[in-house]
Amino acid sequence: MRFHKEGKLSLSKHKDSIILSLLVLILIISIFSRGTSERPHVLSKGKTLESPELDQFCVEFIHQIVNKRLQKGMVEADIYEVLIQENYKVLNLVGREEPLFSRVKDDNCAVVIKDKLGLRRFDIWVTKSLEHPFYYRVRKIDEPSIEG
Repeated sequence: MRFHKEGKLSLSKHKDSIILSLLVLILIISIFSRGTSERPHVLSKGKTLESPELDQFCVEFIHQIVNKRLQKGMVEADIYEVLIQENYKVLNLVGREEPLFSRVKDDNCAVVIKDKLGLRRFDIWVTKSLEHPFYYRVRKIDEPSIEG
């Protein structure tokens, strides 16, 4: 009878260790499979995007312009030079604007911001390429009037 009780105890410990090992293995596999599925795109210091979503890119682009810290790889060289030479004044932003929302269609997006004068919309056209540092690169910016 004593042998039987020890056998059950030993078998129970063995099952627990197998279950624990399997759980640890599943956890490790899920961490590695999630971490290698996509390359993160760094858009500004301390911020990363898990995927190259155009609406997120456009909102980040506007944030960088508002804060006057645009990364060169986000925009075509000629647009970058105009923004830098004019100290971003060409877009008439003062630094307190906040993007309210964005809309995406094909290779462009519209970002609506609010400033002291009211609502403003920026249409942003991009090119897509794995050669671009952020996958997207702004090729055109337009500010159509918002009729209300």
